[in-house]
Amino acid sequence: MTNLLANPLTVTELRPILERHPVKSPLPPLGDARWARTLANPRALPVLDAIRAREAAERDEPLPALTDDLYRDYHRTGLRLPFECVYYERRRRVARAAVALLAAGAGDGQRAAIAQSFTAKFRAIVSEESWALPAHIKNPALAPAGRDPLEIDLFGAETANFVGECLAVFGSVIPQDLRATVSARLHREFFDNYLADSTRFWWTQWTNNWVAVCHQGLLGAALAVADHETVARLLEHAAKYLAAYLGSFGDDGGCEEGPAYWGYGFGWFAILSEQLEARAGGELTLLAGLAKTAAIAKYGPAVSWRGGRVVNFADCVPDAAIRPAILQYLGRRLGDAACLRQAAANYAFILSRPPDLDAQRADLFQWLRFFLLAPNAGTDPAPPTVKPDAYFADLQEWMVTGGDASGHAWELAAKGGHNGVPHNHNDLGSFILNIDGHSFVSEIGAPMYTAQTFSPRRYELLATRTLGHSLPIINGCEQAEGRQYRAVILSADGDRDTVTFAADLATAYPAAAGVEKFTRALTLHKRAGRLDWLDEITTRAGGTCASALITAAADVHIEHPARALIRQGPLTLKLTAVPGAEWTRVERHEYDAHDGTRAIIHRLVMQPREPTAHPRLGATLELA
Repeated sequence: MTNLLANPLTVTELRPILERHPVKSPLPPLGDARWARTLANPRALPVLDAIRAREAAERDEPLPALTDDLYRDYHRTGLRLPFECVYYERRRRVARAAVALLAAGAGDGQRAAIAQSFTAKFRAIVSEESWALPAHIKNPALAPAGRDPLEIDLFGAETANFVGECLAVFGSVIPQDLRATVSARLHREFFDNYLADSTRFWWTQWTNNWVAVCHQGLLGAALAVADHETVARLLEHAAKYLAAYLGSFGDDGGCEEGPAYWGYGFGWFAILSEQLEARAGGELTLLAGLAKTAAIAKYGPAVSWRGGRVVNFADCVPDAAIRPAILQYLGRRLGDAACLRQAAANYAFILSRPPDLDAQRADLFQWLRFFLLAPNAGTDPAPPTVKPDAYFADLQEWMVTGGDASGHAWELAAKGGHNGVPHNHNDLGSFILNIDGHSFVSEIGAPMYTAQTFSPRRYELLATRTLGHSLPIINGCEQAEGRQYRAVILSADGDRDTVTFAADLATAYPAAAGVEKFTRALTLHKRAGRLDWLDEITTRAGGTCASALITAAADVHIEHPARALIRQGPLTLKLTAVPGAEWTRVERHEYDAHDGTRAIIHRLVMQPREPTAHPRLGATLELA
């Protein structure tokens, strides 16, 4: 097996490999016995039943319309969700019809009606004038109308992969004219468009998740439907970009973009490799045989916590359980036990509650793989009692877990690094604390995405600026954006019972803050169930300094200047200020959450008891 990123091949070398094997998808075609076995898995039946019920209710309804006004809305308002909610729902409905069709046996009296509904909905997606989101249209002449069929963005690429996989799986029920239309569109707008000049797409010059997702979409579609010559040319062309994408990860596998974009970027990269291995009869891969991909795979389990939560630094919501099918595939393909354990835990978490059929990507890509890779009852590997601690030195991200003597599970993470990463927040030194799956010291994570989110005004948003993190504001200054604003890690280690993260954060702040010294130390005493937090700051000319803890808890109050309480569920966390510091107020901040709803966080503020140029702030955190 040849890894194309370690050993790039030319078109001349690739063509005969592809010609030796029939065009094949890793997804079984409609009617294959594997679907009957897969969809009969009792573990996944509640999800299947929910999908089938929703499909039956909406079977005779047309897809919600993408009107001219919706296409134009982003250019007028900067808001993304009005268009995107309809765009995603159209794809979710096709996916539900597709799953229902797979589940309908030959003797099912509804099978013909389901097939007709699926085909009509699929035709509606194919008929969309532009598959790219209006927020991603770069051509200034076309941006006001929100449509550009030749713009390849994340979602256009996802749609390309979607229609390609539909031809591979459902080709027997898709009419010939529609199959021809799909093939022609994929060649014109994706394969030929990309090969004519890939450099015109900005993401080919970058190394973030776009590189992986856009290539997965257009290459995944090609691997499903294109001729050997086209696939060979695309593979030769794309290999250098995908190699650069892997190069953006640290040698230890850390992902600068955080858990959500690890699952999205690297997860889609892994599925592309699966598609390539199927098409090339196992002779070609992108994933296997590289130490780098094995290291990157370990990041996902490391940043996964109890109850579907993740270490959500940067743009990532806290309750963003990584797709279990991605973890399951990586675990099987790479022999990674941690990925398999986390996949089992995430499957169990998802299957323990009503299925979310309205999630952004509850689409065909997700559901087919969710069912195909769902473990059968009794096959789950046993989760470890306590996960091993992890430190990603290239990112300077530290995450530890421990069980205290009373049986409570503590999860703590902190970060250093620099303020110039993709999806950056100005948050060096910030930390997260969960106990028994309850969030006590929180990260907002990803805000609602609008035009402002990725503009020069990004750091006016609460979620991205220092004000929205558990950090001090010094002489009125927050941390600044850019690689030059960085942390220096002093310690990120310890023994079985006591671990310490310490960082020099003086260079995270601009000169106007007047910071001469700023060290933050976090020491978790695992068995004792206690976190000691201490900031020691020196400023050139005194001034003001106020630190804070951010919490998503609704019940936060100050008992007296030396003690504050945070209540979550059945637990109460007591926060005792260090000598010389006092809790002064609880601020309530509203913001637009990633899903567009209004949300609230509390900012528990601490200040020196007396004015000083050497403030010493911090607290002991322990359960009351």
